[in-house]
Amino acid sequence: DEVIKASLAHRNIPPHNPGATSAADAYPADQLVPLAVRDALEVTKLFPAANKPDYRETLRSSGMFGEGYVLTRLPVLATQDKATREQRARMLALLGHLLKLNPSVLEGLLDLFYSEEAGFEGTKYLLTKEKRSLMLGYILVLAVRLEPGCTLEPEQFQALCDELKRRPNEVVQHYRELGCVDVAVSATSPEGVRTRSYRISLMPASAEEKTLADYFPRLKLGGKKR
Repeated sequence: DEVIKASLAHRNIPPHNPGATSAADAYPADQLVPLAVRDALEVTKLFPAANKPDYRETLRSSGMFGEGYVLTRLPVLATQDKATREQRARMLALLGHLLKLNPSVLEGLLDLFYSEEAGFEGTKYLLTKEKRSLMLGYILVLAVRLEPGCTLEPEQFQALCDELKRRPNEVVQHYRELGCVDVAVSATSPEGVRTRSYRISLMPASAEEKTLADYFPRLKLGGKKR
């Protein structure tokens, strides 16, 4: 039991609460968007883009928030609750900067996503395999967490996979590692082609109360059998 608890405590995923019974508590928004980067997020540029197509296209062309996925999710900001709107805007902006690997924002996250290495030419920051996986975890959690109901619909899931340039099966596996639930469904591509996709949910409604830890995949302990 102690080995399992220790392993659970050291999962290579964003800040989370294994005992949480709601999506908001499972991955707290304030912990997903550290104070160190909030001033660099340029959140105010997202709000006018929701109602100004020309300005939205300018942002898309600039690539400031990635290749376009973030700008398709601007409707999540259409809420009368100011605190919720600002919270979603911060998550949406950080998602865009992570998709783009924006240096001005990531400077405040160097210790989180990069490993420091000293050399003859000075200090270098390396994005290791483990740190790359953690960054992907942040991207995926932010994408589902900012949605109303914390559910990523099939079309949105496919669009996110396209921007990440990753196969749906690979992204689904990462979502499972984060404690999300997936349901295989069909979706329609922008070209009108029917494809296999997934609906992703974080802490979906359940007949009995479950914690985030209940949704994590079971740990595989021990060596291979001979």
